[in-house]
Amino acid sequence: MGAAFRRDWRMKNTGMTQDGKAPQPGSKALRKGRWSETGRYYILTTVTHLRQSLFQDFRSGRIVVEEMRRLDRDGYVKSMAWVLMPDHLHWLIEIGQDSSLPKIMMYVKGRSAYRINKEIQHHGRIWNKGYHDHALRKEDDVKI
Repeated sequence: MGAAFRRDWRMKNTGMTQDGKAPQPGSKALRKGRWSETGRYYILTTVTHLRQSLFQDFRSGRIVVEEMRRLDRDGYVKSMAWVLMPDHLHWLIEIGQDSSLPKIMMYVKGRSAYRINKEIQHHGRIWNKGYHDHALRKEDDVKI
């Protein structure tokens, strides 16, 4: 095995950066090892821009829920549970066929932001960049 292969494997499988250090919280290096597996369960968390309490407005929260349901209906995800708080979203999903975490989050955040700005006449960013994901092991973490 070559040194480049070992370095790339270590970065992908341990989350280490090229210099062998652990990435800092919020670092782009944390996303390099992100993996989307069809049929796997994930907990996704994302927050509003500047942690604004935008979803205290029922209409704004309703739009986010409608966009999550659209992704479920279109087969991108199977929504297992979700909690929409005033300034953030927790969402337990199973990834559908031909889907990925970045695509799912781009759709739900992009579509909901567009609709909130248009329908509620909000002006500006709705969501913070990025999101947190945690893959679950079916047998240990999810009781169906």
